[in-house]
Amino acid sequence: MEDWLASFQDEAFNSNTLYLESKLSEGLRVTEHLGAPNRLRTAICCHIFDLIVDNMSKYFQPTMEILKRELYGSIYHDPNGLLSEANMGSDLMGAGGRTPSHLYLESRPFYLYIDNLREELSQKNDLIDNLQEDRQKKADAADMTM
Repeated sequence: MEDWLASFQDEAFNSNTLYLESKLSEGLRVTEHLGAPNRLRTAICCHIFDLIVDNMSKYFQPTMEILKRELYGSIYHDPNGLLSEANMGSDLMGAGGRTPSHLYLESRPFYLYIDNLREELSQKNDLIDNLQEDRQKKADAADMTM
């Protein structure tokens, strides 16, 4: 994935727009088998959005940076603050002021966080059900011995 994201600098296009459209189409195609949403697709879209924001005119870029921070804060569950720090201009910033692509890959989107929470809840509910069944069996056995 990082090699694919790094390939952005290696290809030459006459138009940044056509180039980004091409990379987006390619990224969506190669992650199609993973379903949507998925972590790689999310990272690709955020990386491309970074590139678009970086190429905005000086008049729109400050507003787009705010939008980017807000969107990424809504997309990623970021307990360590890496993504927030990178977007706020810390030492984690990549070349050209962009968030390094590895941060997107290392950060967990909320939908994965929620999926993990649902799985944990399901496992705990199964455990509760099993404990209640065991308790009922013991109570039934105790009633039979009386």
